[in-house]
Amino acid sequence: MQSICHPIDQRACPQRISPQRTALTLLALTAALAALAAAAPAAAQSSGNAQQRYQEERAACNTAPAYIDRAACVREAGAALQAARRGQLGNGPNVNYEQNALMRCNPLPPEERTDCEARVHGQGTARGSVAEGGIYRESVTRMVLTPDGWRPLKPGEQPGTMPAPATDSSAR
Repeated sequence: MQSICHPIDQRACPQRISPQRTALTLLALTAALAALAAAAPAAAQSSGNAQQRYQEERAACNTAPAYIDRAACVREAGAALQAARRGQLGNGPNVNYEQNALMRCNPLPPEERTDCEARVHGQGTARGSVAEGGIYRESVTRMVLTPDGWRPLKPGEQPGTMPAPATDSSAR
């Protein structure tokens, strides 16, 4: 049956969709479904990992020394599980540790912030580990006294000799 549309009022006419538009719509729908299918096992695995982590933390709470508040420990484990389920727990591969470390440099005065950022980017020495309680990063800046005050020693520059102490002729 062929419908005849009114030449002025096209509202009653069925929409005609081009084959290109149909193909693009199907392609977009297929891509969206493929993305969901790929994300589902990862979400299930992440949820399983979160549940396993919760069980481990809960067991650690139950065997904690007497000075640890076990109720607070269990509450923290539960809160971490809920945060992980909402995707708010930063322990996955997408956590940007460098950005976090650089944010810790922000409250410092500008002259110290530059050194802090350099240490974050690997300049200087680092020792320790997370398992040992932290990573200690250190950089050494040698300073020289100039008539204008203290300034950092430039790379390759050798510090001059100390000026001779001033003599007071009236002390003789």
